[in-house]
Amino acid sequence: MISSEGNIVISNTTPIISLIKAEKLNLLKDLFGKVVITETVYRELTFQKDLRHETDQIDNSDFIIVAEDSSFLKHIKHVMEGYGLDKGEASVIAFSKEVHPDIVLMDEHKGRRVACDLGFEVMGTIGVLNIAAKEQLIDYNMVVEAVRKLKENNIRIKDGLYDDLINKVKKYEQCRDKGVSR
Repeated sequence: MISSEGNIVISNTTPIISLIKAEKLNLLKDLFGKVVITETVYRELTFQKDLRHETDQIDNSDFIIVAEDSSFLKHIKHVMEGYGLDKGEASVIAFSKEVHPDIVLMDEHKGRRVACDLGFEVMGTIGVLNIAAKEQLIDYNMVVEAVRKLKENNIRIKDGLYDDLINKVKKYEQCRDKGVSR
């Protein structure tokens, strides 16, 4: 686990959906222990009837914690207007400004840029898979399969990022096979 007790990891919608589609949601628990989502993100994740499978996984998880929007609700609209973000991204940014998380999980380019500009460490789905492989929670074949499932489910991530991930994971395994630590 890369996150120690007391660290805060906040996630937007897309990394959770992506990891569910890749059948790797458990990596969030393995890597971070607990992950916090805002009520707005929870509603985005559970509102769509075609995401019933995803909703069940979220509701049945013991590591995804839903934070009430009430304490930072007034800031969401300001963040949406000020940065041009959707409501889920805006809620993650507003909440992050309040609690100062160790990591913000977000895939969308504009939201990632805003989070970075505000000084937050940002990681996306590819970053989660990369760290999981580096920590030996998943191997090369599992990463290739996860990438296949992400593509199959039309998760929009640049092909170059998929290729980079697969190449990095291949190098991790080659180094481990040679007894070299990374």
